[in-house]
Amino acid sequence: MPANARIVDFVPMDVLLPSCAAVIHHGGAGTWGAAVLHGVPQIIIGALWDAPLKGQQIDRLGAGISLRPEDLDAATLREAVVRVLEDPSIAEGARKLRAEMRSDPAPADIVPTLERLTARYGHTR
Repeated sequence: MPANARIVDFVPMDVLLPSCAAVIHHGGAGTWGAAVLHGVPQIIIGALWDAPLKGQQIDRLGAGISLRPEDLDAATLREAVVRVLEDPSIAEGARKLRAEMRSDPAPADIVPTLERLTARYGHTR
């Protein structure tokens, strides 16, 4: 490992991501959501479940880059990292996505509506 790298077993994403210019990950929901919440551009190398879809969405929204595992090599990854770090539109896309996420109501804010709908329609089956 290079001298400026450190291997750790676990780091809470909410603690780490605010200090990051970008994040490279597998497209898991936790990392994806934390990166969106903190407005961090993403490079997603997704293969399983909905990870490729999240990668496509990040690409489409201009908040990062999606790479297919079968297309991945050192040069491709380096090119993606350089682009994410140097293209200001990607950082702007990540900030816009963060703002959109933060404008959604919190789950606790929706509870009164769910209670009202349950009281009104919950008895019908």
